[in-house]
Amino acid sequence: MNEKKKQSILRWRERNPEQWREIKNAVNRRHRKRHIKAIRAYSKRYRAANRERARLAYKKYYRKLRQEILEVYGRKCALCKEREENQLTIDHLHNDGQAHRRHRGRNWYVDVRREGFPKHKYRILCRRCNIQQWRKSLGKKRQKTRSKRILPLR
Repeated sequence: MNEKKKQSILRWRERNPEQWREIKNAVNRRHRKRHIKAIRAYSKRYRAANRERARLAYKKYYRKLRQEILEVYGRKCALCKEREENQLTIDHLHNDGQAHRRHRGRNWYVDVRREGFPKHKYRILCRRCNIQQWRKSLGKKRQKTRSKRILPLR
C-alpha cells in the first residue's frame, strides 16, 4: 500500500470514528469467534506464567469498572446520600443478588455494564443501608414462610 493511500485511510478514520470503531469491533469479533480455542489457551498460559501481573491487571480492570458504575449511578447512597466511596456498594433492587452471584460468580459487575446500567435492577447503597435492606428482606422472607405453614387442627 502506498503512502498516499495510507494517509487517505487515516484521514477517513479521523473523520468517522464511530464507523471505524464498528468496523474494527466487527473484525475483532470475527477473529475471536474463529480462533476462540487458541485465544483461551494462550490466555491461560500467559496468566500461569505471569500470575502477579495478571492479578494486578484484573484488579485494575475491576477498579475501573466499579468507578464507571459509581459514576453512572451517581456516586452516593440512594437512601442516606452517603458519599464516602469505600462505603458504597452496588445493590440488586429485587433482592436477587445472591442468585446472580451464584450464577455469574465474581464477575457480575460486567453484567451491569453489558445490560446498559439499568436503573430498575441496580442502585448504589452505603454498607449500612445495604445491610438494613438485607435485614428487611429477611423479615419478609420469614413472614412468607410462616404464613405458608399449615397449623395442626385441634
